[in-house]
Formats: sequence, structure tokens, C-alpha cells
Amino acid sequence: MSNSFSVTSAAYNSSSPVWPKNSSNSPDDTLVFVQGTLNAAYCNAWFFWSQIQRAQIAGGTASVQQLIGTGFLNYSRGVSPALPLPAFPIVNFHGRRPSLD
Repeated sequence: MSNSFSVTSAAYNSSSPVWPKNSSNSPDDTLVFVQGTLNAAYCNAWFFWSQIQRAQIAGGTASVQQLIGTGFLNYSRGVSPALPLPAFPIVNFHGRRPSLD
């Protein structure tokens, strides 16, 4: 079965970092709330900003679509275990144009 999805909104509050300042994780890696539809049914998913950046750099729009599509499929399934999200290379995007490390 083929699935069809669309994104209607993506929002984040960059003034509210996910990680505390004393964390080994980047305090700039905020959560992004993505909403849309999967096969005409409402869906949403949370992603880290860095997940979206890694997907974009690794494979462009198709990789971002794969990431969001998998998140929406997990939302629609509503059961565990969730499908694993695609993995992409680590990206250094702090203070300059994103690049692969």
C-alpha cells in the first residue's frame, strides 16, 4: 500500500532549548513540532532540529520527506514498537553553513 502525506505546519521555539546549558548535548538543538496528514488523517511528530538538518544535508528533500513520513507513520500506528527513524550523518551547523563532519 502506498501512503501519501503532507505537512501543514512546522513550529519551534528557539528560545526554549531542549537541553540544559550544562548538558553535553547542544543547547541549540530545539524540538520541532510537525503537523500534517497521512492518507488524509491528522498526524503530528516531534523532531530535533539537528535531525532535520542532517536529513537535508545527507539527501536533500527526499531524506527530509523520509524522516517526516516515518514519524507520521509511527503516529498513525499508535502502537509500539515504533518504526525506526532513518539515521543520517552527524552535522555541525553551529555558527556557520551546515556541513558534514
